[in-house]
Amino acid sequence: MWKHFRRLVAVVGIIGLLSSCDSTVDESKENSDQIEEQDADDVQKLSEAHGIDVSSLSMTRFGDEVGLTFQSPKYSSFATEGTLTIEGNVSRHEQLAEDYVWIQLISLANKDDVFNYYATFDESGNFEYDVKFHYGADEYEIDIYAPSDQVGEEGQFYEGASMTVLNVNDERQREIEYTPLGLENDLSFVAPLDGFLEADRSVVVQGTVNNERDDELLLIHVTYEQDQEEFLVPINNQSFEEEVPLQFGEGEHKITVLLDTGDDDLYYEAASFIVNRTTDESLISIDHFDQYYERGVTLEAPAVTDLLYYEGQEYEIEGTIDSTIVGSEDISHMIVTTEHESGVEAHYYVPVEDYQFKGMIYFRFGEGEYDVTVSVPDPYEEGENYFVFYGTSLFTHNVEGAEDLRSLLPSVGIESDDPVIISLANQLTDGIDNDRDRAKAIYDYVATTIAYDVDKLENNAFEMDDSAIKTLETRQGVCQDYAFLTIALLRALDMEANYVAGVTSTGERHAWVDVSVDGEWLEMDPTWGAGFIQDDEFHFQYNPDYFDPDSAFLSETHTREEIIY
Repeated sequence: MWKHFRRLVAVVGIIGLLSSCDSTVDESKENSDQIEEQDADDVQKLSEAHGIDVSSLSMTRFGDEVGLTFQSPKYSSFATEGTLTIEGNVSRHEQLAEDYVWIQLISLANKDDVFNYYATFDESGNFEYDVKFHYGADEYEIDIYAPSDQVGEEGQFYEGASMTVLNVNDERQREIEYTPLGLENDLSFVAPLDGFLEADRSVVVQGTVNNERDDELLLIHVTYEQDQEEFLVPINNQSFEEEVPLQFGEGEHKITVLLDTGDDDLYYEAASFIVNRTTDESLISIDHFDQYYERGVTLEAPAVTDLLYYEGQEYEIEGTIDSTIVGSEDISHMIVTTEHESGVEAHYYVPVEDYQFKGMIYFRFGEGEYDVTVSVPDPYEEGENYFVFYGTSLFTHNVEGAEDLRSLLPSVGIESDDPVIISLANQLTDGIDNDRDRAKAIYDYVATTIAYDVDKLENNAFEMDDSAIKTLETRQGVCQDYAFLTIALLRALDMEANYVAGVTSTGERHAWVDVSVDGEWLEMDPTWGAGFIQDDEFHFQYNPDYFDPDSAFLSETHTREEIIY
């Protein structure tokens, strides 16, 4: 960030011309003078053709004080066509607070569109810059500011000269605009190469910057009329690359790259350019949180160019985890949460293999707006009966073409689409022609087959891979595992079933099952129907009373708190 001070001073209108005392003819100087005279004639002819009275360029009082002079241009009011070379000298450049002059172009047709150049002094105080007219054919005010010559006024500039220029070339020539901070940090771009370009849905921002900290991020700020969005981008080995979505529709988006100076927690402008989006579809907006960068997560699907409107029931999540990040080897799953506009939500586990994750989730609550959060688990602490996870990314979709299948689709721990589960469900209910008896057959199987895992209960030995399949393989589990297997088998039969979370009359957390039979919901608790614990040992003792019990009877020992989909 720098300060802009403008001093109002009287313009000195007399420029002295010195004749040479040397009688020797300098042929190169003579040729240069002839070229300048030809250029001057061309400028005058072009200016006169557009009704402009050419006038000589004068310095402000401050410009004279620091010895500001111009080789080009020589006029304060004139016409030109395309690029303009600004070339001059500051004789007192060694006494100034900065080592460059500030050149500012203001389009008089759009005064909010100001473009800044910075021309560095050479060892003799010379400076030169070929400026382009960023708004095309228009009248421009060009102000040249010189650095302060006072001690303690670093970053302060004062007007040294001003000119009004008519550009008659229609081509809009806009460069990437750099600030002093960007120039000081050697910020440069591989993409884009120009300061004005057109794009469909996104633009790739790629380049290098001379940073010293390994953990540094830069900030990309996108503005479109009153809308704005920000993206943090990691800098690796002094390089950065990010696909930036143009999510605000058709029109010009200003892209600003900001750098962290390390002096505070703020980002400062370093460069900017304009992208004109040529399409108008609404895109998703993906927000990444601190954990996204700290845990080395890269989300590949969805992409920033995906549309806001999505049609379908299934949805793929894909990405990678940086293997060099401490603890990344312990991440076995990513957690994805979908929250429907009605407030209901569902969780899904996406497996991680070789630091890559890919899996399918569902928009199970039907059409509407969904907020989708991708999270990374915290290392599991032994002896806890819960998992901690942190959000890395958040995006929103407006979903169409999805049915409300909240009680039928697979979910965390409930692999109702697994072939083993489907085969077993069909085997257990073969020959049964009504849903109530099918539900009772599933209840009977789970209650008489699965042993209660006392050690898991006492040691809180829960794992992220706890599931219906795992319960079937081990033939043991706690209440959540009884519920997982029961619900998976019921859903495999296309029977709506849900996981009920609540507490028992003794205050302990518990899980049981809801299932829809002939349009009405009934409850079952296969855990309590399986047997009992005595002297820290489980004993099978089948009890049919906990299949569709009287609601008054069940409420004496069970208090439901929520349905977990």
